[in-house]
Amino acid sequence: MGPRVLVVDDNEDLAEDIRELFEGIGARVTVVGNATEAAARAVLEPFDLAVVDVRLPTGESGLSLLPRLREASPSGEVIVMTGAATLHSAIEAVRHGVFGYLPKPFDPEDLIRLAQRALSQVSLRRERTALSRELARSEALHRAVFDTVDSLIVGLDEDNRIKLWNRRAAEVTGWDTREVIGERACELLVDEAQVETLRAMVVAAQAGAMQEARLGVRTRE
Repeated sequence: MGPRVLVVDDNEDLAEDIRELFEGIGARVTVVGNATEAAARAVLEPFDLAVVDVRLPTGESGLSLLPRLREASPSGEVIVMTGAATLHSAIEAVRHGVFGYLPKPFDPEDLIRLAQRALSQVSLRRERTALSRELARSEALHRAVFDTVDSLIVGLDEDNRIKLWNRRAAEVTGWDTREVIGERACELLVDEAQVETLRAMVVAAQAGAMQEARLGVRTRE
């Protein structure tokens, strides 16, 4: 399914020309002529790209519409177009984080090239968001599994700081997860005489090997 494009311009002829351009690259296009309708449509149909004219009817400004568009479609991009480019409008457009600022009249190919770059950014951002969600889901699943195991499990990062502390570890030691995350395992968990043994186990694990040892674990008491 093609990207969703919102065109906001009260010039009906130009808006229809822009519609045809984007439909030519497979986009689903919605055309509106004022800021109020644009904000409402963006809520109902979040867009991938909005193409917004600076000057809208009844004294409305496309620039004042930008915050509402951002709120409705935070992952989308916006291209601003204007037939009366000014330094003020350019600065406002940048302040609102628009992807592009296009003076009228413009070459249709320039608009499409700019739009395709913007849509690439949207696609990349959504892929990263999906990956982050999947990683978070995977981590939550692993933590849930660890918490059901009736064995003390402690996970360390490359600096030997505690990153994972399961339910059984909390029960055995008396330390809650919030108290130990980020603490150095050697300093918290074992007596000085056993520090080197634990460190050797960690070094072996970092090298992809496994080393077993019997250690006494400190508790809160």
